[in-house]
Amino acid sequence: MSVGVLDFLEVWWCSVEDLLNAGGVSGRFARSPLFLLNSYCSINLRRGEVEADLLVWESGEAELSTTELNGIVKQHFDNVQELPNLILVLSKMSSLAVFDQK
Repeated sequence: MSVGVLDFLEVWWCSVEDLLNAGGVSGRFARSPLFLLNSYCSINLRRGEVEADLLVWESGEAELSTTELNGIVKQHFDNVQELPNLILVLSKMSSLAVFDQK
């Protein structure tokens, strides 16, 4: 049985939430209502003025918006169901929230 990308992200969030909070990163995870045709989840991480918002649809498309010291950066990903793309998104998001941008 394979795990969908939304389920994977929820498990990932549950595994890192306490670690991020302990490091001064606030965050939240939310899922869309189950009845939607192309359900989604969102993850928000924030530390000081740095923020990362990730929206991932069950289809595998994703949008990552980051508020960094030099402005807002938006990236679109066609398929985060492919492991290299998912790793790229999660590492980008985590590094922005965890590491000091000064």
